[in-house]
Amino acid sequence: MPETNLQNLIVINLDGLGARYLGPYGNTWVDTPAINHLAAQSVMFEHAVAERQSAGQALRSLLSGKLALPDNGFTQAADLLKPFEDCWLVSDSESVSHSSLGDYFDNKLHVPTEVLRKAEDPTDTHLFTMFANFCEQVPNLQPPFVAVLNSESLTTLWDAPTSIAREFGDEEDPDPYSDPQAPSLVFESIDEADPDQLLSYSHAYAAQVKIVDLCIQLLIQSLEDRQLLSNSRLIFTSSFGYPMGEHGFVGPNSDCLYGEQTHVPLIVKDLAKSSGQRHQPIFQTYRLGAALGCHQAATTNAAQTPIAFCQGNNSRLVRTPVWSLVQSADKQRLFIQPDDRWETNDAADRCPAVATALADVIENEFDAALDKGSVDFSVPEIALTPVE
Repeated sequence: MPETNLQNLIVINLDGLGARYLGPYGNTWVDTPAINHLAAQSVMFEHAVAERQSAGQALRSLLSGKLALPDNGFTQAADLLKPFEDCWLVSDSESVSHSSLGDYFDNKLHVPTEVLRKAEDPTDTHLFTMFANFCEQVPNLQPPFVAVLNSESLTTLWDAPTSIAREFGDEEDPDPYSDPQAPSLVFESIDEADPDQLLSYSHAYAAQVKIVDLCIQLLIQSLEDRQLLSNSRLIFTSSFGYPMGEHGFVGPNSDCLYGEQTHVPLIVKDLAKSSGQRHQPIFQTYRLGAALGCHQAATTNAAQTPIAFCQGNNSRLVRTPVWSLVQSADKQRLFIQPDDRWETNDAADRCPAVATALADVIENEFDAALDKGSVDFSVPEIALTPVE
């Protein structure tokens, strides 16, 4: 029998949603009232770091409590989902719906992307349609329930009406990017990118973020109408962000391990009954491994583990509260955090001891942490010491 005191769990994971485009994370030009309101009632993790540049990875890590769990390694779901009466997985991603993760859900609603076209109205967009389809099921949910909503549409389909994108530009600005296919480019150098082109991408992406906000508003209203929200934990996050040319990449790239792709939103409603709190330590979603139970331990553990790892195809990131090191096959770059927010000033030559210490962490601890699914080593003191 399900536990009668178990809260419902709602997880929203939107691949390609970067924290930098959301009001709670400091954005001032994209209005996201529903997400702002959610953050005001929740605990917001200021420095959540993606773990692996893989669609749906945040879901596996969150539900398993394991760092960067491989796609075929999700065997904990049966026990995690067992106490719940009703388990729903709603996704437009083949790699999520038809993965080992999807096998453990009683009810699956797969909403594929069928047509690449611009919508005439926000309610006609693919993402809004996916959320609306689930909201039609809300009256039939049997508490305590789990509902996981995952979309990759921010990385594939930009179908928000062009009129919304135009709202972000001034008269002298270029027209917003109008192709429904999400852009994906790699520049040989940052200087190669046309600023007007990047601005047009940014405005079109912002329009997609507005659609995300409408979806959150729709979902929360549907839950409130059925008096389900007050007894629910709601987790809003992303597997990775969306680069806009800051380091030569437009669109997600498995080797772009800079903040524009690795800094993800993480907002948790009803985390230890707290609201309006900003959680400052470095954090990764796998530390919410008690997501189906009590979240209190997650915040405590975060302060004890002041380091984050991210795995790309040929690159690796290690992040502490005051430093980040991005290492690829032919180079490594060191940045002062959080001061160098846009990661434009490589400090590796100026602070070689720090770069060496973090490179040693990658060499000696990175693979072990992935194998264990957690970080349980002592971080070198120099990696936790701010620059003088």
